[in-house]
Amino acid sequence: TCGVKTDGTVACWGDNGFGQLGAAPATPSPAPPSPTQVNAAYSHMFTSSAGSPAGSFAVTQGSLPPDLSLSSAGSLTGTPTAAGTFTFTVTISDGLFPDANAAFTLQVLEATADTIPPTTVATATPAANGAGWNNANVTVTLVATDNVGGSGVRSITYVLTGAQTGGGSVAASTTSILITAEGTTAITFHAQDNAGNGEADKTVTIRLDKTAPVIGAVSNVTAEATSAAGAVATFTTATTDNLDPAPVVTANPASGSTFQIGTTTVTVMATDVAGNSSTNTFTVTVRDTTPPVITVPANMTLKATSAAGAVATFTVSATDAVDPAPVVTASPASGSTFALGVTTVTVTAKDASGNTSTKTFTVTVKDTTPPVITVPANLTLEARSAAGAVATFTVSATDAVDPAPVVTASPASGNTFALGTTTVTVTAKDASGNTSTKTFTVTVRVTCPGHDDRDDDREGCHQHQDDD
Repeated sequence: TCGVKTDGTVACWGDNGFGQLGAAPATPSPAPPSPTQVNAAYSHMFTSSAGSPAGSFAVTQGSLPPDLSLSSAGSLTGTPTAAGTFTFTVTISDGLFPDANAAFTLQVLEATADTIPPTTVATATPAANGAGWNNANVTVTLVATDNVGGSGVRSITYVLTGAQTGGGSVAASTTSILITAEGTTAITFHAQDNAGNGEADKTVTIRLDKTAPVIGAVSNVTAEATSAAGAVATFTTATTDNLDPAPVVTANPASGSTFQIGTTTVTVMATDVAGNSSTNTFTVTVRDTTPPVITVPANMTLKATSAAGAVATFTVSATDAVDPAPVVTASPASGSTFALGVTTVTVTAKDASGNTSTKTFTVTVKDTTPPVITVPANLTLEARSAAGAVATFTVSATDAVDPAPVVTASPASGNTFALGTTTVTVTAKDASGNTSTKTFTVTVRVTCPGHDDRDDDREGCHQHQDDD
C-alpha cells in the first residue's frame, strides 16, 4: 500500500509474512530537558530516536512552563516566568504513520531576586587639566556593570545639555560620546538592568575650549643706554579670549626689566584656562660701545705624549659690561694637539654689539719622557769552548715621541760570553736626549756528562763523577 505524505513525498508499507514493511514515525528523543530557573532564557531541541527530526512535534498532554513554547521542528524555547515541576508529553507525527510520543519533566527553579541597580562610570579622554578644562575634543566613555549574580545591564541612557545638546539610549553596557562643542557641556546618565533596577542619575561636566587667546600688536622699542647695564624698557600688551575673561599673559623679559645693550627679543605668551597658548614677539634695542674683558690662563708647559706633541685643555672666558655672554674663541682651541715647542694661543671675544678684544698666552710642549726598553728574559747557555759561548738576543725600545730611539747593549748580541754570569746593560736614547737603561743576565755553564771517565777539560766534572 502506498500513500502521498503531507510534504508531497510517497510512502509505502505492507505485510510480507515476516512483519510490516515500511516505517512509522520514530519516537521523540528520550533525553530529558535540563533544569532551568525563572527569567533565564532557555533552549532545548527534541529529536527523533533516529537522531534528527522526522515529522511534526507537539505537546499533547500536560503543560509547558509559562512563556516556553515548542515549535513543530522540535525546538523548545523561551524564558520561563514561573517556578515548578512541569510534566508533558511530546508527540511526533508525519500525517501518515501512527503517532509516536514520549513523556518529559522540566524543573524550573526560583530565580534569585535582583534588587541592586547597575553602576555606571564615566571616563573622559583626554583627561581635563588641573583647572577642569580640555583644549581638544573629548570622548566620554560610559561603562555600566551589574552586581555579581545580577540580571545584567540592559541599557544606558544619557542626555547632553549646555554647549552641546542631544542624548540617547543604547541597549548595551558601554557607549561613547564625542564632545566637540566649545563651552560647558553636562552629560546626565544612568543605567538599568534586566530586572528593571535603575541607578540614580549621574552627571559629568566637560569644559572644552579649543581656541587660543589673541594678543594685540606690540611695536618694537628703541632705547638709549643709561648705564653700563643697559636701559629700562616698559611696554603694555592687550589680550582677549573667547571663553576665559582673564587669560594669563607673560612677557620675557618683562616690562620694566633692564635690557642689555644690543637687540633683545621679547616674547609675549597668553595662556587661557584650558591651556591654549599664543605668542607674539617684538624687539627692544639698546646700544653698546664697551668691548669685553678676556681672562686667559698662565702660560702652560706640557709633557709630549706622542710625536705629534700633546693635547692642551684650558679655559678662557670674557666678561662684558653689557653682554652677559660674549662669544669667546681661542686659536688653536682647547683640546687641540700642540706640537713640540712654543705655540701662541690667541683668544678673541666679541659682544652682541660687535665690540671685539684679544689676548694671548703660550703653550710649550717638551719631550721629557725616556724610552721604554724591552729586554729578553735572563739567558742560560751551555759552554761551547773554554772561552764560553756566543749569546744572541734582541732588545728594543719604544718612545711616546721618537718613533726610533737609539738602542745599544753592552756586551752586544753576538759576543762570546765567558763562563759564569754576565750582566748586559741596554741603553735607549730618544731624539730629545732622554735616556733609560735596563739589564738582564747571560749565564754560561758546563753540564758534566753522566758517568763518563774521559777527560773533557771541564772543571769539576771528575769530582762530580767521583761523587757518583
